[in-house]
Amino acid sequence: MAEVFSHARKLSPCLLVLEDLDSLINDRNRSFFLNQLDGLTGNDGLLVIGTTNHLERLDTGMSNRPSRFDRKFKFDDPDLEGRTLYAKYWQIKLKDNKNVSFTDKLVIVIATSTEKFSFAYLKETFVSSLVELASFNRDDSEKPSFEQLIYKQIRALRKGLEISSGLKDSKSAQAGSSTSPERLTRPNNARLQSILDTLSTSVSSSRRKDRVFLDVPARALELMSKPTRPDPADPLVSLFKSIGLTQAKAQEAAKSPKSAAILKDIIESYPTVSSGELHEKQAGLIVALAGALAKTSVGSVERDYLIATILENRLKSVDQVTGELFYLKSSSPVLIASKAAVKFVETHKVPVNEAEFDKECGVGFSITPEELDDRITKYIASNGVASWGSLGAVISALRATPELRWANPLHVKNAVEKGFTETFGAKEAAKPKGKEPKKDAKPAAKEAKTSEFTSSDSSSVRKSVFEEGFLGSLHKPGENPQANPRHREAHLAVTAGKVWTRFPPEPNGYLHIGHSKAIFVNFGYAAYHKGKCYLRYDDTNPEKEEAKYFESILETVRWLGFEPWKITYSSDYFDELYDLAVELIKRDKAYVCHCTQEEIKVDRGEKRGQPRPCVHRNRPISESLVEFEAMKNGKYRPKEANLRMKQDLEDGNPQMWDLTAYRVLDTPHHRTHDKWKIYPTYDFTHCLVDSIENISHSLCTTEFIASRQSYEWLCDAVDVFRPRQSEYGRLNLEGTIMSKRKIHALVSGGYVNGWDDPRLYSLIALRRRGVPPGAIISFVSTLGVSTATTNIEISRFEQSVRQYLENTAPRLLMVVKPLKVTIQNLPEDYVSTIEKSLHPKVPELGTSAIPFTRNIYIESDDFRLEDSKDYFRLAPGKTVGLFGAPYPITYVSHKVDPVTGEVAEVVVKLQNEGPVKKPKTYIQWVAEHAASGSPVRVDETRIFHRLFKSDRPSGDISDLEPNSLEIVKGALVETGFWALAKRSLIEARREATLRTEKAAQENKTTETATGDDTPHATTEQLIGKECVRFQGLRVGYFALDKDSRLACLDGPDALEASRKQGDYVVLNRIVTLKEDSGKTT
Repeated sequence: MAEVFSHARKLSPCLLVLEDLDSLINDRNRSFFLNQLDGLTGNDGLLVIGTTNHLERLDTGMSNRPSRFDRKFKFDDPDLEGRTLYAKYWQIKLKDNKNVSFTDKLVIVIATSTEKFSFAYLKETFVSSLVELASFNRDDSEKPSFEQLIYKQIRALRKGLEISSGLKDSKSAQAGSSTSPERLTRPNNARLQSILDTLSTSVSSSRRKDRVFLDVPARALELMSKPTRPDPADPLVSLFKSIGLTQAKAQEAAKSPKSAAILKDIIESYPTVSSGELHEKQAGLIVALAGALAKTSVGSVERDYLIATILENRLKSVDQVTGELFYLKSSSPVLIASKAAVKFVETHKVPVNEAEFDKECGVGFSITPEELDDRITKYIASNGVASWGSLGAVISALRATPELRWANPLHVKNAVEKGFTETFGAKEAAKPKGKEPKKDAKPAAKEAKTSEFTSSDSSSVRKSVFEEGFLGSLHKPGENPQANPRHREAHLAVTAGKVWTRFPPEPNGYLHIGHSKAIFVNFGYAAYHKGKCYLRYDDTNPEKEEAKYFESILETVRWLGFEPWKITYSSDYFDELYDLAVELIKRDKAYVCHCTQEEIKVDRGEKRGQPRPCVHRNRPISESLVEFEAMKNGKYRPKEANLRMKQDLEDGNPQMWDLTAYRVLDTPHHRTHDKWKIYPTYDFTHCLVDSIENISHSLCTTEFIASRQSYEWLCDAVDVFRPRQSEYGRLNLEGTIMSKRKIHALVSGGYVNGWDDPRLYSLIALRRRGVPPGAIISFVSTLGVSTATTNIEISRFEQSVRQYLENTAPRLLMVVKPLKVTIQNLPEDYVSTIEKSLHPKVPELGTSAIPFTRNIYIESDDFRLEDSKDYFRLAPGKTVGLFGAPYPITYVSHKVDPVTGEVAEVVVKLQNEGPVKKPKTYIQWVAEHAASGSPVRVDETRIFHRLFKSDRPSGDISDLEPNSLEIVKGALVETGFWALAKRSLIEARREATLRTEKAAQENKTTETATGDDTPHATTEQLIGKECVRFQGLRVGYFALDKDSRLACLDGPDALEASRKQGDYVVLNRIVTLKEDSGKTT
């Protein structure tokens, strides 16, 4: 696989294979490269980056993974000159490649036979041809020429586009073209000529090792990042804005002469369109229709029909209007052309069959989340889906079915991933790929060819964390050795050969980040193998247990995404454990000891290194039975008597040196109250309750390795089923403390504000800070599971959280330390509404409408009086862009506070006249507009820094960082915050209700042996103000704190999302934004 990629890169230096962006671009140059890409605007640039679809045959599922390139850039159809230039570009790139013959004749053939190809399709023509060429051995007699593969790709793509005319041969193509080889080198467009000249002179000099992928595209992109846009004063732009388009979209629509002419005709021919009453989405659909009509021969009557369906809101998406092309994966990728409105009326003239039209174009389509989950579950079960390796194929296949053709793609993707998680367990993140030895290069290439191109379930499919390494090597249920074979038979009769695990926390404190690994391992391993996992409270020490811990543990487990099959307590089995202790005495495997604690330590070799028999070790069995009964009846005070196991003092393992099985405690138990005066120890309880509950895999951390011997000894000693204990390495987070005792000292001393203080790394603290549970599970899954202890720096954990939030958190404009800005050339009462995307790469998150007025606020750090060459934000003489705003602003003057001497206000001019020059940088802002509730004023913004100075703190008070909590008052957020907060809580409530109802149906969380204080699964456990998360653009990621008071969130769903009397907004910073080392701020 790696060799094929490497070979393809050598064939095509301009190709960036999106197998793994991080493996191709290092930390030093990543920022510069991505900033160059972000500089591209619209469709003027020739993007020289490989897309994902053309690599489908090499990496199953690649086309379903997010790509910043495919999401960001949409390509219009290039004209003949553009296609010719693009083909010439590739000719220059490949001129030194001995395996490729690329003549001027071939350039003309490509340009003249791809008349309906977008740049994306042109790119696929070259890339797919080169990748296929790379798969052949150099001496392969059947190896086709590059020219033959080009023809093959063009024919395939023309067929997918339903272009009727076939591909001309080379000679006829050249004869029928008006573009000569000489003209190819001198395009009329000056900017295109500059790009071509740059490519012609730069390619050969840029082929330094490991730099060829960056230097060539970067220089080309530098030229291409200066597109020629239509003049804002162009009458067409004004006309297009009149139907409801924004300035940017109107300029975009005016760029293609053919589609612009059609759009102009539509506006002038249809009063409803030109009336200005369309909302922006309808206007966008009209633009999309005009673009589609430019490529078809649809008649005027059919055009009238399509416009009517848009105005009637029957067609609500671009997909419904224009259709789309996508790949259906199988052993060979198949291009599927979906029929939509334009395609439909091409073959069905008016009058059309309304019912058939609605069905083909998804009019009125709807599907509930429950129906979607049901279809996906049935598909997985009926199609023999075996692992996560089939994820991409399943998503594509489901999207191709008539039932789900019009379902929201993101909803389908999320539902399939949910179904896979429930079926196969959590998916492990991709591992970094190391370099392969040169001597293995040829075998690797051969293996890649035979496996990657013959099956959709290729050998490169990433295995789940549960099927490799430590967890992949665990025994199968029933394979663990038994002293008595009947125990295995009885165990399998109960479990039906399924995996049964348990998560057994002590309810004496709150769970911390280290426990997330134990939760993931136990619940995840059982889920992956379609087994069951108990939540068992190890409540054998009533002196330290409190009800609040029981509730918190269940809530935390559910918050992390897992549902216990059954909730149990060790105390459920106190009667059985007592009987087993009596049986142990009767077998002469236990005795009652009256030694002091100091004497027991000496006997167990604590000070001598070697154990010695206790003076009570050989007392008669009958005497120990009487004494044990006396212990049970309250005759002895704590530490006056203990039941100890009679193990093997000759063994080298201290866990075999007569461990304590029962001790006397006077404290009443929270469930059994005063019934018991004696309580079993962990060493006695753990293995026996595992046995009683038929646990197939007792998974714990490596500090219990020595205990495995006593675990097995005790099960055999009382002749019960012996579960298998297996140990994995624990998770430690450096730079903080996780000891309950040490955290308790901080809490009781007032150094932190409770166990959920966001500076701590208890799971309730991380939840309050706003860390998504999915980010924690993703982090743990990525680390993998082995026997080695995992010590991770806080910065790595935060980076994992940051990456998770990058593609899931909506983005809002936010100013933490506001500075007032007045736009002098706007009237006092000026206001316009700007609709901005909540996430440029995830359109499904929606948009927000914000006001733009004369008075706005910017970040105080985004203005300085003293300019410098490396400073690109606002300063005297400088122009900057405003995110989402149609025009940049230029400094005019400023005002100073006479008391503080600091800048109090900046006066600027809006560059809304004449050609608009793209500014070098953009800054965030919020507008002052009381009528729309803008801005949202944040009462407190809490910024959390490291709690300790040292990397490995001991919990000492002197090590505390005095400025670990920073509270900023008066931050401002765009008014879209209210709708986002309301929607986030409603969605969280809906999902929580569905999960809780499902848990009640499938699990036994309501069954308990005793007591009525068992915590139950509730909807409220999964809902909190921290569900409201967003990225403050250029600031950081934030979540709503529980101290906030927002009336609109507590009221009914229909209550307007806006600020109410008494509201108090508190935001917690979850993590900072990733620092951009390639950009000077």
